[in-house]
Amino acid sequence: MKLELATPQKGTSWPSLISDIELVGEQHGKAFPLDKETSIRPAISTHVKKDYPNRVYKANKKVKDGIRVIWVWRKA
Repeated sequence: MKLELATPQKGTSWPSLISDIELVGEQHGKAFPLDKETSIRPAISTHVKKDYPNRVYKANKKVKDGIRVIWVWRKA
């Protein structure tokens, strides 16, 4: 199965893609383009945190299926 990178489509945004990760655990995360790290990390720390204050998200650089990505997952 080919790795799909999460990217906003018309009517969506980085915060909405991140907040769609509802299940807790690294295995339930999503891959985001590595070159969008400067958009993704602030989206987690500002927009998502404001809308979902009880959720904790983590973002790590990883290699998934041979592609370097930002792996975003819900910790709590």
